[in-house]
Amino acid sequence: MLKLAPGLVRAPDISFILWDHFPGGKLVPEPVPNIAPDLAVEVLSAGNTIPEMERKLREYFAAGSQLVWLVEPKTRTVRVFTSPTEYREFDDTETLDGGALLPRFTLSIHEWFSRAARRMPPGY
Repeated sequence: MLKLAPGLVRAPDISFILWDHFPGGKLVPEPVPNIAPDLAVEVLSAGNTIPEMERKLREYFAAGSQLVWLVEPKTRTVRVFTSPTEYREFDDTETLDGGALLPRFTLSIHEWFSRAARRMPPGY
């Protein structure tokens, strides 16, 4: 969990924070640090709504996030947002990269979803 602003706590499914954001390059002792993820990954579920995700995008970017990935397991797509309204959608034939934030990072979307499917309980 991360505190993006006073009274606003978010728990992205995956987050990445550059060491530069930690004083002295050390983890902070607070259980819910006052820090925005540089990359937030939200895996969508049936309960998520469009207004909810639009609000989360605004909150992440207002707090200082550089990238937000919205992962849609149903369609096996990932939308990579660079602002609350600017994004590119990738399907499972493509490879994600970390852009300027994570140079040299790549992730096959097909492999990602395939590995996740192998770990899901039967009938999920």
